[in-house]
Amino acid sequence: MKGFKILFFLTVLFACGMVRSHAQIALQYTDTTTCPGQPLTMCAALTGQGTKIDADDEYSFVIDLGFQFTYFGKQYTKCIVSGNGMLTFDTTMAGQSGANWNWGQASTAGWNGVTQANNSIMVTFLDLYPVNAGVIRYQRFGQAGSRRFVVEWCRVPVFVGTCEQLFVTSQVILYEGSNNIEMYTTHISPMGFTGPCPSASPSNLGQVVQGLRNDNGTASFYPANRDPAVTATNWGVTGINNDGMLYTPTGATTYSMSPIAFNPWLIIDSISSPDLKWYAEGEPNLPIGTGACASTVTDANINYYVVNFTGNAGCDPGILTFTDTVRVHFGTSYDTTRAEICAGTTYSWFGHDLFLAGNYDTLLKTTMGCDSFLRLELTVNPLPDMTLSNFSSTLGLCGSDSALLALANPEPTTSYQWNRDGYPIPGANLPKYVVQEPGVYTVTATTNKNCALTSQQVTVTINPTPEAKIEPLNDEILCAYDTLEMKALPGNIAAGDYYDYRWSPEKPFRFLSGPDGPKVRGLFLEPTEVVLTVYNKYGCYITDTVLVRTKPCCEVFAPNAFSPNGDGLNDYFNPHLQPGQVLVSLQIFDRYGKLVYNNTNIKKGWDGRYSNGSEAGAEVYMYLMKYTCADGKLYEKKESVTLLR
Repeated sequence: MKGFKILFFLTVLFACGMVRSHAQIALQYTDTTTCPGQPLTMCAALTGQGTKIDADDEYSFVIDLGFQFTYFGKQYTKCIVSGNGMLTFDTTMAGQSGANWNWGQASTAGWNGVTQANNSIMVTFLDLYPVNAGVIRYQRFGQAGSRRFVVEWCRVPVFVGTCEQLFVTSQVILYEGSNNIEMYTTHISPMGFTGPCPSASPSNLGQVVQGLRNDNGTASFYPANRDPAVTATNWGVTGINNDGMLYTPTGATTYSMSPIAFNPWLIIDSISSPDLKWYAEGEPNLPIGTGACASTVTDANINYYVVNFTGNAGCDPGILTFTDTVRVHFGTSYDTTRAEICAGTTYSWFGHDLFLAGNYDTLLKTTMGCDSFLRLELTVNPLPDMTLSNFSSTLGLCGSDSALLALANPEPTTSYQWNRDGYPIPGANLPKYVVQEPGVYTVTATTNKNCALTSQQVTVTINPTPEAKIEPLNDEILCAYDTLEMKALPGNIAAGDYYDYRWSPEKPFRFLSGPDGPKVRGLFLEPTEVVLTVYNKYGCYITDTVLVRTKPCCEVFAPNAFSPNGDGLNDYFNPHLQPGQVLVSLQIFDRYGKLVYNNTNIKKGWDGRYSNGSEAGAEVYMYLMKYTCADGKLYEKKESVTLLR
């Protein structure tokens, strides 16, 4: 471990007229302890690869992105590239040709049932013709957690004939972690609204699509003047140079779009001996080797080596120079390694498994007397916080109810995946999830340092819902203050199960049976909506409602005869009042109109005597009765009554 370390210093020299861009030479080396006089091999890896699309309307072979990329809430690790300026995650079309291009494919409904633009990134989507000219290639680069995948269409002609003198150069970059998408358009030749390009779409001549589309065509995002609906003002009509556009996911199915500075990645196709040269410190004009790798013997007076690439890079013609530096540290230096691990894991350092953050020193002795003092600076990154809000290991739902599972302290830089019964739930990538099905649920979180942890399990069960059914009432309308018995039908009640019955409002039942139980009795003064709620042993409940109809029954019944002879039967004349009726006054007159009784004993009524105590004769008398009813109104009744002796 650790004879020298590699430091990367990137110097890019541009040809005249080029704008700011980025590129790299990926250095490779053997990580060993070295001393002066030891062999040293240095290598460079340039990763551009062509997709080998050389037929019209053809798709590439399946390409590995090199990382997991989330697009419209779904995760992908592979893609294919179309010769018509499009990248798609639908790999079922890999290697196919003859998929006739048409402008209508970019519309929501597709063209003649063809929906090849679904699940795609349309960079410069138009009818291109990479048969006789142009290069389509891709590149992967970067470290785990921040890798990038680049595809570019270099000077690809437009279809066909005289249109081949027009060309398109464009590029798309996919970012690991952020899932951002950058599109750079170096050049689109102006094609004009009246044609003649692309010839495959005579009603949309000279138009070019840029944008995003989900896997079923229900969501699309296009910048202004770059969508399928635009005609004369489309950017392909007038052409464009050095354009940049950023697409940022703002939700599982939404993106924001914003212009950015033109900054494409310059891809270097391959390594060739004349183009890649290696130099030692102090010898800028004397190469020690050419090609992908160079070997030398370390010299104590030489502290670094330079690798230089001079040649074609990117799409536009021109000679560019890229330079990286390899620095050599010998054992007499104090060399430092910086490493990161996740909490709960270990880092192996010269026979020791370390798990605490800190600095660790090691002395390596060699037979050549070239000792190495090595230091490890170890960082321990925390695991994600997997505390669930209101956590319970079991959760019972009733029928079609749902419940929210959520992390108490989500982090914006952490990604999430919910699982049911050990399998990922597609699209469940937020720090919260609504459960509606039985199963064992967990959520796995991965930080931006690639530290992952899975939460405790929550077992969700679906409990049965009881049945609530009130025995039907007949069509009779009750008199106010009448008593009514109400029953709950048995329904789906199983033997041995516990059920709780509650009737509301409580007031009608309060003074008779009470509001609980499968059978209750109530006193209703007015029309009332009665609700029965039935609970089972799981706490699940359901309700049923019925309307008890009432009316104020205001007819008073009074006897037409009475016999005040002291035998205890019919000794008084008094009306029979119903609940809710109140006697206000009762006056009785003889046949001459003389008042013989005037509310003397309104509770008992008339005992058949005059006010002086003498007995009234046996004959017919008239009475005038005033009373109130349940409706609060005052009523009068005039009738006759016969006094019998």
